[in-house]
Amino acid sequence: MKTMRLWMCVVCGLLFASGLYARKTGVLDEIVFGHSASEKKHGFSAKASQVVTGGLGEEARVLLPIPGERVEGGHITFTMKVDPEKQNYFTARFWGSDSGNSNILILFCEGKQIGYRHLGDYDVLDIANEDKPYPGRFTYATLPLPISMTRGKKKIELSIRSTGRIFRYGETFDAYQKVMEKPSKALYKGYTHTETCFQPSEKEKKQIEKNERRVRTAPGAEVMEEVRQFVNRQISGYLNQTEIDQETASLLAYAYHEPWTVAYRNKDVVEKVIRTADRYYERYAQNPKSVYDGSWLTVGPLCQALNSFIPEIREIWDEKMPNGKTRRENWTAMCRECVDYAKTHRRSYTNQSMIVDLHLYNVNRMLSILAPEEAMPVWQTLKFIYESMGIAPWSGSLSATGEPTWPLGKSYYQFSPDGLSKELGYVGGYGEILNWMVHLYEVTGERGLTDTRDPLIRAQMLKIMHTRSHFRYPTLDNDGYAAMRGESVIGWRDHGYYPAGITYGERGYHREGTPIMAAAATLDPEAVAYARQMMEDNQFFAVVKEKMKDRGLNSTYTLLRLPGEYDLIMKQPRREGRLPMSDGMPDVLFSDEEVGVVALKNGDEDIAMMREAYNQRRRYLMHAFKEMGLQCFEPYGAFYVFPCIKEFGMTSDEFAERLLREEKVAVVPGTAFGDCGEGFLRISYAYSLENLQIAMEKIEAFIKRLREEKK
Repeated sequence: MKTMRLWMCVVCGLLFASGLYARKTGVLDEIVFGHSASEKKHGFSAKASQVVTGGLGEEARVLLPIPGERVEGGHITFTMKVDPEKQNYFTARFWGSDSGNSNILILFCEGKQIGYRHLGDYDVLDIANEDKPYPGRFTYATLPLPISMTRGKKKIELSIRSTGRIFRYGETFDAYQKVMEKPSKALYKGYTHTETCFQPSEKEKKQIEKNERRVRTAPGAEVMEEVRQFVNRQISGYLNQTEIDQETASLLAYAYHEPWTVAYRNKDVVEKVIRTADRYYERYAQNPKSVYDGSWLTVGPLCQALNSFIPEIREIWDEKMPNGKTRRENWTAMCRECVDYAKTHRRSYTNQSMIVDLHLYNVNRMLSILAPEEAMPVWQTLKFIYESMGIAPWSGSLSATGEPTWPLGKSYYQFSPDGLSKELGYVGGYGEILNWMVHLYEVTGERGLTDTRDPLIRAQMLKIMHTRSHFRYPTLDNDGYAAMRGESVIGWRDHGYYPAGITYGERGYHREGTPIMAAAATLDPEAVAYARQMMEDNQFFAVVKEKMKDRGLNSTYTLLRLPGEYDLIMKQPRREGRLPMSDGMPDVLFSDEEVGVVALKNGDEDIAMMREAYNQRRRYLMHAFKEMGLQCFEPYGAFYVFPCIKEFGMTSDEFAERLLREEKVAVVPGTAFGDCGEGFLRISYAYSLENLQIAMEKIEAFIKRLREEKK
């Protein structure tokens, strides 16, 4: 199912027997929550739970708040069948129109928690927000059950427990863990199975309402004119302010170069930026720490604005300020101290590191203009950006002597090799915040000159976008229109955005980014295709319309970029690409050890069992071929063997075709891997031992027949 969450490592083999190997283990057990007979059969018990009538009139259970309980709400406990030898999975069935009231559902197996609520490995069963994940449809969430908990058992005890929401940045328990105030999302069914991909029965599939895929008709492109009017009203208000802060100065400097804004080529903007810089220096002179202590920004936004007006700055930087020194001398002192602070106070978290290093780059760039001899080498500040984006290992803050401190070790990268952001050892959701990466990319070049920007940053940003693209699934928005939503497999700490936020190439609604920033900045064909897909579903304009409800500075800055980005995207050649999980596209299994989060930290026992299983199959195949009298080189790294069939005087293609026709077993001719493969077959052992045994029996019968024919 496209809405299913799946994290397990999957290895695809090449051996296939028509009909024979298509058998599926299917569902081992099924419990219907709220149905008395089914619950009794499974030894069901509950605390603070209530039966309700939910989607399509089906019975279900919700878990309730417990008065006086600080952490947990209600829970249910039940037993279910499992396979004692295989990897087992548990799948829960939900109704896509339920919001979940921001509660959390956690799965327990044999009394032990599956999934961690913070800095963890497995996803929890459900992290709810106020959105509806798939209105009018049933959805399924799948979690692997650790092999250590099911090995040698035919039944296990499972429990689903509820808690109130969490505040992801709460520094105390009371701030972090919130009281459960409303019932949980309704639970309809639970299933145990050994197949990696859960498939509902045909009966269940027929129960799902087949709604026609509807695309929004409004709002439309007229929204972009509304954006222009909205932004100009905001800018006019900023221009009328006597004093502005550095973030506003940065916004006005950007607007100064946008022809459609009221700030375009407006000399008042330059004067306001200069006055703001003078005022920040006056604050600095009274208390140096006031412009940088505890701040991620230092004077980065201010310097970004100043860097937009270098010719104008040169005209006035020799003017004296009240302390008798030139503006250039004073600004230099402020920038130098901010650079010294930022380089010794870098942040370990992905997005925080990006913000600090972005503004460090901006301040140092200004310092290199004011006093080149006092600035850090450009390569050093660029290296910091590389580290924040996972291009180079994260070296941490510099020491007092200017040496990297390596607080997380010399092998720690902020992003996994596949492009998922890491948060001190776990894979987190900050890879979704591509807007900061766009800013990092843009700051390395000149405005309007895309070929001056750093190509390594561009490549990394696109890798991150392409990786994240697999975590979107087709659904409906809350009004019943076609949409793509972001999954919660990674990024669940971003409560309020995930799961179920409308997301295509990038997070849809975010105060510091637009949904098409990376596409517009890079004009990468795939990124552009995702942006166009969002527009064709008419979700782009809906998101922009929603965004205009926020009149904050950051949102205004974001909206300021949109008209230019939109025009640029619409000028690009039409791209046929679509997000991987879109309707009509194949489902995706996450098989990489960094993408499949289970393997990242908790995969040792799974990997060990997998290694042993493959070794067992390898030994079986080598023994079987030896018994058949076929020469076969023993593999030590791959998951396939290459037996020799030269004695039969047939080509590899002829042998494979006849084997398929007579025994219904398909193998790969050796010539598929080049002329040197003639006279050999490639046979995978990435299948169960049971299936391999059946296949080898058929191959043995076939070989005996061939040898009889030669007599």
